[in-house]
Amino acid sequence: MALIGGDILTNRRLDFDDVNNRRYEFEALAVDQGEPGLTSTASIKIQLVDINDNAPIFTEPVYYGNVDENAETGTTVIMKRYIETTDADAGRNADVFYTLTGNYSDQFHIDANTGIITTTNDDATAILDREEISLYHLVVTAHDGAHNSTVPINITVNDVNDNAPLFEEAVYHFNVSEDATVGTTVGLVVAQDMDTGINSRLTYFLVGGSDGKFAVDPVSGAVFVLSHLDRDTTGSYTIILSVTDGGDDIFSDFTEADIQILDVNDNAPTFDSDNYLADVEEELPSGTYVFTVTATDPDAGSNGDVMYSLNTDDFVVNQTT
Repeated sequence: MALIGGDILTNRRLDFDDVNNRRYEFEALAVDQGEPGLTSTASIKIQLVDINDNAPIFTEPVYYGNVDENAETGTTVIMKRYIETTDADAGRNADVFYTLTGNYSDQFHIDANTGIITTTNDDATAILDREEISLYHLVVTAHDGAHNSTVPINITVNDVNDNAPLFEEAVYHFNVSEDATVGTTVGLVVAQDMDTGINSRLTYFLVGGSDGKFAVDPVSGAVFVLSHLDRDTTGSYTIILSVTDGGDDIFSDFTEADIQILDVNDNAPTFDSDNYLADVEEELPSGTYVFTVTATDPDAGSNGDVMYSLNTDDFVVNQTT
């Protein structure tokens, strides 16, 4: 206190944020200069008034949220920790409002007062598609009127089963030898699904056309021999296969596999008669035609080509006819 004028001045920095020193109470003493000196006292109360000198502080260094793809507009993003801030100021100086920025931040809306994030309530904005963008890296800014603070937020788009599996080929072409043993792999059918997790877990089925000769591994899509093959009975098969995905809403796709049975030389040629009889006049000139023998072989290609020979020197036979 000034000795003459009575002006009261601060003697140190005052801080409203120090909750124990927001109110001061003391007495002032006035003493005159006469003889004897007389005194008077006055009670003084000083209340500190807050100024906005503190920025808001987020309660987490990073926030994480998730929401399903294809979510309806206005769907709330589920947060691991909801967005909150503290501000050492008081009253309106501690009032905070929030904004959201970053690439594709228009896909979301943040409530300025509560910090709750929802999908944009705007039909003009495209719905969330995990296959397009699976993770959004955005920034939340807290404003208190004088100061700003920012924090990153990562929003994961959860997969839903909205894609059907698709075979890589409309028709597969396989070859297998007719002497292939049971369990021999004929070929592999492969399908792709753009979803993830259980929604992309594929199961393969053989729908028909195999006559019990083939089967498919439900996990790998490997087509394999199920029972003995005989090309001489059936030379080819067209089998129908399907694939389904997992999840709540199941999708399917279909394909065909054309399987050609390759011949092996497993059949001997057979004459059309066990015995041939002919009468031949003596003294016929060499090269005189006698008769024709015929043999057939059910095998294919060179395996079914027949060549003839005789075990005598008195006659000759055309090797091919």
